[in-house]
Amino acid sequence: MELRRVIERNNLDLPRQIGTIGTLDSMKYGNHTITYVMSVFGEIETKELYDTHYDEFGDLLKYTFVIMNGQNNMGAKFASVLKTKQLNIEFKVFTPGRDVTSWKFTGKDIYDFVISCKQSPTTALRTTIDMQIEIASINLPVRLEDLRSDVKSVALNSFLSDLDESCLPQSIAHTGDDIIFVYEVDENVYDLSLFEEDFAYEKAQEEYAKEMTSDADVMELFGLIVMSHSNMVVKLKGRQSGNMVEVTIPYEILKKYCKVPYYLLSQ
Repeated sequence: MELRRVIERNNLDLPRQIGTIGTLDSMKYGNHTITYVMSVFGEIETKELYDTHYDEFGDLLKYTFVIMNGQNNMGAKFASVLKTKQLNIEFKVFTPGRDVTSWKFTGKDIYDFVISCKQSPTTALRTTIDMQIEIASINLPVRLEDLRSDVKSVALNSFLSDLDESCLPQSIAHTGDDIIFVYEVDENVYDLSLFEEDFAYEKAQEEYAKEMTSDADVMELFGLIVMSHSNMVVKLKGRQSGNMVEVTIPYEILKKYCKVPYYLLSQ
């Protein structure tokens, strides 16, 4: 009864946009199963993509529980409740042709996955981004002619948005609690010395974070990075000189500009 009440309460805030990729339409409970119903935008071929990479997308969904551990270990706690109460969790995703693809896991499946990962939320986020890049058949470093996929996700839209010759994604890595995005830039367009000087101060980092979240996908990405308890590092490598500058947006700043409730986050 309490679970039904919680789901009814959550549904009052739905549907909600997930960046520019789709919507979380509703939550349901029945037959010992919590179901998340989502719709994605884009091409009719998305359904075929889900079918081709069905297991990989299933793993991506399970990795969200690992990332949730950045919220006071909530992923493991939620998985433990699902296992103990013998509940299932299901994701139903409607594609543009109104076809539906479903993934259903037992609580034990989720719990065993979370425990078996034995990795930090930061590592889990990096893994999910890597998987999305692989599924989308995008090779890093990116050349303009390489970008042919219509596959969209919050991470990819943020990493590859407004792609042009002056700023090309090179790699995604992580060191410690840092998720590191590396771009090659044309120094006739980007003044690296000015960039480094401007972002040496916390106030500039705050303004940068605030401005970036005007983009819907970046706002969602900030939420993922914050749930993974990570810092965001942007490195720009000069195409002509080979010089590298970097900007770090610390976790403490990121969590001010995301939608994740502050009280849920690990301090």
